[in-house]
Amino acid sequence: RGTAAHNTVTIDGLSQPAPRGPFAWSHHPKSVAEKWINGEHFDLFVGRHDAYSPLRHRRFVFSRKSGFWFARDVVEGAGEHKLDAYWHLAPEFTPLGDLGRFLRSDGRVLDVVSTGENDWSHTIENGSWSPAYGEAQPAPVLHFSSVARLPTEFATQFRLRENATIQSGTLKTVGETSGARGYIYAEGHEEHRFFFATANQNWTADGWSSDAEFVYWGCDRKHDLGLLIFCAGMQVSAAGQPVAECFRPVSFCEVFWENGVVRRLGTDDSQITVHDSALRSLIAEPVFSAASR
Repeated sequence: RGTAAHNTVTIDGLSQPAPRGPFAWSHHPKSVAEKWINGEHFDLFVGRHDAYSPLRHRRFVFSRKSGFWFARDVVEGAGEHKLDAYWHLAPEFTPLGDLGRFLRSDGRVLDVVSTGENDWSHTIENGSWSPAYGEAQPAPVLHFSSVARLPTEFATQFRLRENATIQSGTLKTVGETSGARGYIYAEGHEEHRFFFATANQNWTADGWSSDAEFVYWGCDRKHDLGLLIFCAGMQVSAAGQPVAECFRPVSFCEVFWENGVVRRLGTDDSQITVHDSALRSLIAEPVFSAASR
């Protein structure tokens, strides 16, 4: 019944609230949904809770619809602490080795990749799933663990495949600055970038710049597809060239590229200016800062 039985993070081995009897809890931590955006091609959720006050756990979840899920866990505070992240998978998944690949009973494959930084270890453990009260079935648990100095963060991506012949990609941290943190997932002809930034602040990271709190760029160069998303901002540039701009801050903006055709989506798509030549350059060649080459 503890926190480790859920898909979340524990700090110093403690549950968020302590159990009191078979169904009650000692207290209810305060949780806040900071942001929840539902777009045509994505969902973005940001939340936090104070169960470990004065430390704070924040989770960012980005869903590229019909594509993958990206989860970023940030633990804010000070000092050195033991951190554990648990991901409980359904019982129809069977581990394929110890590299974060799981075979589903229908033949599809789930890839779970992480940044693997800050000395995070990972193990696959035997857990259980309960379809009804009093029943339990065996199910795998992916357990990440680290002893880290705060503040720190960790990212995990989940992607379901049609079969095991498709090779998994890599996820790594890029362009960390005082105002933004970036990640890149690379796989074959695909590139997916995620930037998380401080609100109301201009930032530059790994060849990209913006004033948005969140920026995503994903492309499939083989099929000439690209998607740019930014939330709570006005502009995005890459390699020193403006890619998209708005006349005023917008909640979110989506710019979809398919075979040279651009579609604008967002809270007010008539206010969005897109520079097609910059988008075309992004599809043709990835952007890197000089430091990351």
